[in-house]
Amino acid sequence: MSAEFDVRPYTTGDEVEIVPLLEGVFGGWPHLDIKSPLDYWRWKYLKNPLGKAIIVVALRNGRIIGCHHSVCLKLKIGDDIVSCVSGTDLAVHPDFRGIGVARRMDELFRRFQEERKIGFVYWITGNPDLIASSGKKSYRFPLPITNQVRIRNIDRQLREMPVEHHHFTKFGYNVAKRLNRLKNIWNKPRPTEKDFRLSSINNFDERMEQFWREASSEYDFIIWRGRDFLNWKYHDKDCGVFEVRQATEGDRIVGYCVLRINRYLSEYRIGYVVDLLTYPDRLCVTDALLGDAVEYFDAQDVNIVNYQTISGHPYEAIARSHGFLDSRIRLHMFYTCHGEHDIRSEIEKSKTNRVFLSWGDHDVLPVRMP
Repeated sequence: MSAEFDVRPYTTGDEVEIVPLLEGVFGGWPHLDIKSPLDYWRWKYLKNPLGKAIIVVALRNGRIIGCHHSVCLKLKIGDDIVSCVSGTDLAVHPDFRGIGVARRMDELFRRFQEERKIGFVYWITGNPDLIASSGKKSYRFPLPITNQVRIRNIDRQLREMPVEHHHFTKFGYNVAKRLNRLKNIWNKPRPTEKDFRLSSINNFDERMEQFWREASSEYDFIIWRGRDFLNWKYHDKDCGVFEVRQATEGDRIVGYCVLRINRYLSEYRIGYVVDLLTYPDRLCVTDALLGDAVEYFDAQDVNIVNYQTISGHPYEAIARSHGFLDSRIRLHMFYTCHGEHDIRSEIEKSKTNRVFLSWGDHDVLPVRMP
């Protein structure tokens, strides 16, 4: 195979070829229950209030054979806010692999990264090949990221998503579930403040800015969550359907929770606690929002619910009290950093309770969970 191909930045209209390429490479894309993959792509990469994505394409004889996407974000690291991107959809047509397409696209991306003065680039993966290659050219995030899972009926789960040695899986899950119940009995009662109320919302209002400033001040590492960004991410008509719950105390926001049922697999829907943030000293609100989430998913007959957190974060214990268990699925985060700010040093010294990551900081919500 000749290695002749061109690499250039995205131009308007390329998405008409990019989306079919993604669908072919990934066996369907984006594996979410959405109305239009093309409109979803345009929402994701062109409508972000923080700026259009960095997109590089590879072409052979005028045909797009590869694409490299990164979504623009902001990162609060220490007391500073730095420009950030998240590596997302990277695809090369099977007929043109092994000739350096991904490498050339990455080289051009890095040039754009320098021109835009982007200080932090990260990606999260569970793919063994990507884990191996990422470890050679970037830093591994030092704190473990865990996926907590709540399964109502383990037999139904194993029927819908068969695994090897399913008898051992079932036995292990049931043992872990019983042990978790015993731990919850002996744990101190959870706080039961009732001076706040929960409600469903279809728009984050101006109060979110104050909540974000105050809640984020307790974190050394957290992806920026301003009002316009959250409304784009969870309330745009082309991103799919999210259920957003907000906790208020009088006129003041004290927390929010974003839920999604991924109906891409119509025969077996997957639930996600996508994003959950409260004031760190108001764990009673965290508890109420997670309890409300469980009730929501149960009412929708969702058998499996996933919730991601940093291992050892205070939210993890609250999730266990609502029946979530460690799924043993390990998600690996890699990053590169540039510029004057010593981001790596800040990350390495951060404590567990001052680092925040959720499924909302990912590119995807998987439809296959072991």
